[in-house]
Amino acid sequence: MRENATRVAVIVHNSVIKDARVLKEVKTLWESGLAVDVYGVKTDREVMAKKIEGCRSFTLIDLTSRCTKLGYQFHIYKIILRSVNAVNKFRNDLKKIVKGSSGVLFGLIAVLAGVFIGGSSDPGKFSLLVLMFLSLLLIAYAAWPLLFEKVGYVKRKAAFERVGGALFNAIKSEEYDYVHCHDLIALIPGLRYKKENPSVKLIWDAHELYDEVAYSSCMERVYIRELMRTASRKIDSFVTISDSFKEIYAQKFPRLPSASVVMNATMLNYDGSRKGGYSSDSCSENKIKKTLGLEGSQKVLLFQGGFSPGRGIEVLLEAASDLPPYWTIVFMGWGKLEDMISHVSSKLNQGREQGRSAVELLPPVSQDNLVAWTSGATLGVIPYENTSLNHLYCTPNKLWEYPNAGVPILATDLIEMGKMIRAWDIGTLLPRDFSASDVLSALENINEDDLARWRKNCERFSSEMSWSKFEPALLEAYQ
Repeated sequence: MRENATRVAVIVHNSVIKDARVLKEVKTLWESGLAVDVYGVKTDREVMAKKIEGCRSFTLIDLTSRCTKLGYQFHIYKIILRSVNAVNKFRNDLKKIVKGSSGVLFGLIAVLAGVFIGGSSDPGKFSLLVLMFLSLLLIAYAAWPLLFEKVGYVKRKAAFERVGGALFNAIKSEEYDYVHCHDLIALIPGLRYKKENPSVKLIWDAHELYDEVAYSSCMERVYIRELMRTASRKIDSFVTISDSFKEIYAQKFPRLPSASVVMNATMLNYDGSRKGGYSSDSCSENKIKKTLGLEGSQKVLLFQGGFSPGRGIEVLLEAASDLPPYWTIVFMGWGKLEDMISHVSSKLNQGREQGRSAVELLPPVSQDNLVAWTSGATLGVIPYENTSLNHLYCTPNKLWEYPNAGVPILATDLIEMGKMIRAWDIGTLLPRDFSASDVLSALENINEDDLARWRKNCERFSSEMSWSKFEPALLEAYQ
């Protein structure tokens, strides 16, 4: 049970089991002799795992079922969130009205001016009243967006505090030597725990550039930066995913400790025997083609992971309408755009012969089974859009997961991804601002010699850039 070992609380704001980076780090910490407890949050309706490899205990918090136990504060947050949604809906409706009815607005001003004229015998007084009215109108118009940006601030803070509060309640009665916080929300319980236990060492693991994500509003970013500035003075060790992220964080938050770079590499033994490792004969059965009933000669372009906006999924679906008959785009994962993918799949596949469908959808698979499924693809696609600084410098798990299964990559020429794919010659690149025609052109220009060369280089890349290369940097953060 490792009762006398150094105790570590690993805190994550998701359900953990799909987070490849967290799972790898937990296993490494456990193998180094640490006693690891993992805390996550149930984020969907599926039945989640009761246990994960490499930890003493795994606690998954279901916010919906525990709301009454977490106190009155949670009910306040729910009221705030509902109010914010209602106000935002009203704002959007009002913007539509104002946008299409400027004549009515000016007409209203004219009517009010007439009222002032009729009610005032003093022309000077009338002019002053009109000027005051127009000034107030202008101020209200200018302040309107700022007001609702403030609402965005409150909304983001309430959502973060709700999850953070639940995680803190789960760890507050336990004794730990280290608290390892993954992503941003986990910093909230980490900071609260350190305040009550000053001797604990706080480690922050930043997977993203959180104040540079595309979906945040101005005031939401203000809240995120405030949280990060506060936390930077309390963090004892800092871990992030690339040298670029390390440099950006150092410039923005100079009080952060110098980062240990732990890239999103895959686990691999050089003999290919370890789970998730590359082995040329370990995946003889093509699970994708067998499951979907695709022809043996059919080429598969695989997108695996989260179906979120900004990841190029809409462009892939647009390209699918003109896809050559020997290509099929397969989406394997989950997310907001799942219904859109399903709809396009049903529409496009009607005109294709059996075994040569244009678009297919598969559910996500566990990390243990991922390489066996991924290996059935011809190409793995990472078509992330240049929507933010966070995307521009991203190095997602897929950048290692595809080569680890012997699958070359088709990716957007973003800074870090482009640099790595060129350096190792493990695939081809789309323009930074790509379109559906760029995707089609790339697929048409790939030949068998290219694929053979890339596959060979994938094995070399996976061997030399495996997880074992970065494990020492992770453990260094604990020294």
